[in-house]
Amino acid sequence: MVAYYLSCHLNSSNPLQLTQSKFNSGSSCDDSVCLAACTFPLMFPCGDIFWDQSLRGLAMFFFMLRFIEIGTFPRGLTANWSPRDYYEFIGTSDNDSLRLLAVKAEKTNPQRTSSYQARTFKYKDRNILFYIWQSSRLIGSLLILTWSQAYLETYPYNRDKRFWTFLMPWDREGVLEVFAFAIQLFTVIDLLYTPGTLIMVHFLQAPFTPVCDSPYFSTSLRDFWSNRWNRYIKTTIHRISFAPTVQYLRLVDPRPEAQETHYAIATLVAFAMSALVHEYAVVMLIPYEWVPGESAIFFMIHGVFCVATERWKKYGLFGLADDVASRWIGWIATALFFLVTSPFFVGPFMRSGVFLQMPVPLLLK
Repeated sequence: MVAYYLSCHLNSSNPLQLTQSKFNSGSSCDDSVCLAACTFPLMFPCGDIFWDQSLRGLAMFFFMLRFIEIGTFPRGLTANWSPRDYYEFIGTSDNDSLRLLAVKAEKTNPQRTSSYQARTFKYKDRNILFYIWQSSRLIGSLLILTWSQAYLETYPYNRDKRFWTFLMPWDREGVLEVFAFAIQLFTVIDLLYTPGTLIMVHFLQAPFTPVCDSPYFSTSLRDFWSNRWNRYIKTTIHRISFAPTVQYLRLVDPRPEAQETHYAIATLVAFAMSALVHEYAVVMLIPYEWVPGESAIFFMIHGVFCVATERWKKYGLFGLADDVASRWIGWIATALFFLVTSPFFVGPFMRSGVFLQMPVPLLLK
C-alpha cells in the first residue's frame, strides 16, 4: 500500500486526486508493463479503472491473505506440498492434504460439524455437459449483470440519503438500488472467480467448489457467512482468525462448559478480521471513497447478531430449527437484516460506481 502511494506521488502530489481523475477520465491502459504490475502486491496504479481495481484487488487477496493463511498450517504439512498443491491452494484455499486435515478435524470435534455440505464436483464427474452448464450459467450471469448496470446508470445511487444510515424496507428507491447492487456483486464475483478457477482445477485434476452457493437461500446469518458466500475468503478468514482464537482460549480455559463462549468470542474475532480485510480492500480499490469504519460497522453488527442468533438456537428462532416454518422465518429475517444494514457495506462501492466498469455487451445495455 505504501509503495502504491509512493508511485502516485511520482506523478502527482495528491495520490487520491490522481486516482480519481484517472478513473473519471475513462482513459484506457494500453501499457502492458503497467497492466502486469497491477497483479503484484506493489499494486502500481493503472489508468483503466476495471483492470486497475479488479487486478489489484485479486492481488491483495491472493498474495496477502494466502501467505498469512499458509502460516497457520503445521510445518510438516506444508513441507511435503508439491507445486500442484501450492497452485491449488493459491487458487482455491484447498488441496488434498488440507481436505484430509479437515476430515480429521471433523472426527475429533463432531459436535461442531455443520450438517451443510458444499457442492463439490470431482474431476472424474465433470463431463462435457458440466462445462456446457457452467458456460451457460456464466452467460446468464453476464446478462443479469448487464441489466443491473443499465438500471444503476439510469437511476444513480443517492449518496446524500444513504450515507451512514440504515435502510428502511419501505424506502422503495433504496431497496431497488441495493437489489441491483447485490446482483452486480454476486455476478461480478462469479464472473471473476469461476472461469479461472475452472481452468486451473481442470488442469490440476482437482475438485471444483463454486465460490458462492445460492446465497439468496440463506436461512440465517451463519448459514450465509459460513456456508454460502465467497467460500474461498471465508475459509481463509476461518483459518487465520477463528481457529487460532479457539485454540488459544482452550489453553486459557479448557473447561468443556466454556466451549460455547470460546466459539462466540472466536466468531467476533473472525468478523473483526473480515472488517479489517474489507476496510483495506476499500482503501486499495477506491481510496477516494473510503470512510474509516464504514465497512467495519457492517461486519461487526453481523458478527454480534451471528453470536446472538446462535444463542437463540434452542428456541427455534431465525431459521435455526429444522422445521419448515422456522426456515421461512429465518429466510425473511436474514433478507431484512441484510437490507437494513446494507448501506454500510455497499456505500463506498455504490458511490464510486466501480462495478459499473465491468465490461458488458453495450448492445444489450
